[in-house]
Amino acid sequence: MNYKMVKMHFTTAVHFGDGGLETCKNTLCADTVFSALCVEAAQFSQDALERVISAVQTRHVCFSDAFPFIGDRIYLPKPLMYIEKIETEDETVNSSVLKKTAKKLLFIESDQFDDYIAGRADIIQMETYFSDNFGKYDLVSKNAKTIDDADAEPYSVRIFRYKEGNGLYFLLGYEMEDEYELIKEILTHLSLRGIGGKTSSGYGKFTYEIMDVPEMIIKRMKIESDKYMSLTTSIPDEDELEETMAEYAGFLLVRRSGYVASVNYSDSLKKRRTLYFAAAGAVFSKRFNGKIWNAQTGDGSHAVYKYAVPMFIGV
Repeated sequence: MNYKMVKMHFTTAVHFGDGGLETCKNTLCADTVFSALCVEAAQFSQDALERVISAVQTRHVCFSDAFPFIGDRIYLPKPLMYIEKIETEDETVNSSVLKKTAKKLLFIESDQFDDYIAGRADIIQMETYFSDNFGKYDLVSKNAKTIDDADAEPYSVRIFRYKEGNGLYFLLGYEMEDEYELIKEILTHLSLRGIGGKTSSGYGKFTYEIMDVPEMIIKRMKIESDKYMSLTTSIPDEDELEETMAEYAGFLLVRRSGYVASVNYSDSLKKRRTLYFAAAGAVFSKRFNGKIWNAQTGDGSHAVYKYAVPMFIGV
């Protein structure tokens, strides 16, 4: 498997839904990236869509979630495992503050990942830098459009704006060069249309660059370890569940729901089937394969694929 890092530089604010218009995330799950690529591929042709789906189902193409970067600093999810020692250079900070900071900290700079695992990272400094520099949330007011030109009802949308030079990256794995080129072509069109929610309002547009994956990440992908962290919001398939959970499993379940974006799915807007996955950062004693789930509801016209195939690094 070949790997590349896709860095998305957002040229507009984003609305990554998290349960409603007034809630918003500042990262993306892999299933959202995959679904957006599928919707965009369908605009090309049915053949392009089928090629993307086939490449993923045969494990010729895989994705991580989209995580933060701040300039040249690449961040990984905080592993959901016990860290024996937590440090800070500020000797005046008590243990209660350290524990609160450890809970608040969601991402670890890749260059400090080894130190974090060993309990040597200064998490106060790390969390403060991230919070001060990544970007900021905002709540904007909108007016709903009406058919009969009646007075529009105002509503609010929570958005996130990345500071200049910052954004999200995801890891792209691929076996075949033609599949890689197809994903790049679709990604170019997607960048103009936008990703996430409220793209019709201009949110979610980006430019992107493709880079080599940092050696630290590649090295951890290859090592044998007694624990592995998933870089993808995913879940073991039914026949993998017992073995995966047998020895060690540290994870946080997240609800994956929402509406089907395809205009061909139904005459009206339909919700997809709700699924529960383990958030990126989940740690297991064994790797698992995961699967592509069908979130189609009973009255939809086609399958609705939800990506839940993990990408692991040793921890």
